[in-house]
Amino acid sequence: MEGKRQPIVSDYSKILIVFINGHLKVGGIETYIYRLTKDSILKGSRIIWQLTRHGEIDEFYQDILNSGKIYVIRSKSLHIKEIQSIMIKNDLNEIKIISFDMFGFSKAEYLKAYLREYNIDTFLFVPHFKGDLIYLEDNFSNYFKPKIIKIISKIVSKMQDNLNIRYFARVHQEKFKERYGIKFLDGQNYSIPVYDTEYKKFDIERCSYLWERDEFNILTISRFEIPHKGYIVGLIKAYAALKKKYPFITLTIAGYGRDQKILEDEITRLPYDVRKDIRMVGKVSPLKMVDLYSNANVNVSVAGCYNAGVKNGTLSIPARHYVCSCEVYGLSPEANAYSVSTEKGKDIIPYLEKIINMPRETYIKYCKASYLSKLSNDDSERDYVVDIKNRSSRILRKSDIIFIYIVYCLKAIRLRLKINKFKLDMNSKN
Repeated sequence: MEGKRQPIVSDYSKILIVFINGHLKVGGIETYIYRLTKDSILKGSRIIWQLTRHGEIDEFYQDILNSGKIYVIRSKSLHIKEIQSIMIKNDLNEIKIISFDMFGFSKAEYLKAYLREYNIDTFLFVPHFKGDLIYLEDNFSNYFKPKIIKIISKIVSKMQDNLNIRYFARVHQEKFKERYGIKFLDGQNYSIPVYDTEYKKFDIERCSYLWERDEFNILTISRFEIPHKGYIVGLIKAYAALKKKYPFITLTIAGYGRDQKILEDEITRLPYDVRKDIRMVGKVSPLKMVDLYSNANVNVSVAGCYNAGVKNGTLSIPARHYVCSCEVYGLSPEANAYSVSTEKGKDIIPYLEKIINMPRETYIKYCKASYLSKLSNDDSERDYVVDIKNRSSRILRKSDIIFIYIVYCLKAIRLRLKINKFKLDMNSKN
C-alpha cells in the first residue's frame, strides 16, 4: 500500500536510546543513526550519541542537535551517574543501547551490569562482513586464530541466544553463522529496526521523463574506500567503454573519502570527450540524496545507497564489494538480495546496455517494481526500535567483557606502533 506508514502504539517517551559510535561523519551507518534518531525524537524519545573524545559530527547531521532531546557525549566511556541523571530528569524507565562493533557492545554490557534499576536492552548491530572490530579473531595471526575463534564463538553464541545481535543484511547473518556456528531460529526477526518514513507515491511521470530525455544518467553514491568500494573504479572504466557507442550517457559520482584521488586519477586518464560528462559532486546531505536518485536513469551502488535508490523507484544495480572491477548481479528488484555481497558477479556493461535500449513500458515497469519491493519489505519484515528486546536481562560474564577489552587494547597498541613507524620512516626520508 502506498502512502504514509501507520503509526504504532508503543511509548517512545519513556525510552532513552544510546548510540555508541566513534563519530558521525557522512556514511551508511551514520546516516542510519541520524534517521533513526530523528524518527525517535519526533516520537518522544531521548537520545545519547556517545562518540570518541574528538568524534566529529558532520554538518548534515546537526539539524537535530537543538531539539532538546539529544545528548552528545564525547568520552571513552559513558558514566553511570551521567546516565542516571538523564533518566531521572526526563522520567525515563527503559534504555536501548546500540553499538556497531564488539568493543562498543562490551561497553553497553558494562552499563547494563551497573544500571539494574532500569529495563536495559543491549545490541550489536552488524554492519559489515569484514573488519577486526567486529570479527575479533582477525586481530591475531593464523597460529593463534583457531584458539581465539573458540573463545569468541562462545561469546557470540551467548549474544545470539539472548537476541543481542541484529544484522543490517542477510549476508552478515551468513558470515556470523559461517564463522561462529550460531543458529538462527525460524520466525525470529534478526534485522535492524526500521524508522518511519513519509513515503511518496510512485512517480510515473518522472520515470517517463527520464526515458524520453536525451541524457542517460548513471549514478553511484558511496564513500570512497578502495578496495571496499572498488566497484567505482570498474564503473568508470565501463562508462568509458560505453561512451563511444552511446555519446549521450553521463556519469554522476557522489561521495567523499580517503581514496578520492584514486578515482580522480582514473578519470584524468580518460580522453576529454569521455571525462567531460563525468560529474563528481562531492559529499551530499542524506536529505538531498533523493534529488540525485530522482535524476538518475540507473543507480549503481551497494548496501544502503543501493536500497535507497530502489526505495525511490530508481532502477538500480547492486555491485560486488571488495573488487576494483564492476561486477553486478542484475537489476532491481530481482537483485535486491545482493545489495551486500562479495560473490562473483557479471560484467555491468550488458546490463547498462539493456537499460539504455529498454522500451518505455519495460523501463517504467522495472522502476515501479523496485519501488514496491522496498515499500513492502520495510513495512512487513522489520521491527521498530521500541519493540526490539533481549531475551533476558543476562549480561556477558566479566571475563568475556575483559577479553574483548584486551583485544581492543592490543589493536590500539599495534596501531600506535604503526603510526610511530610511519613517522620515523618519513623523518628519515626528509
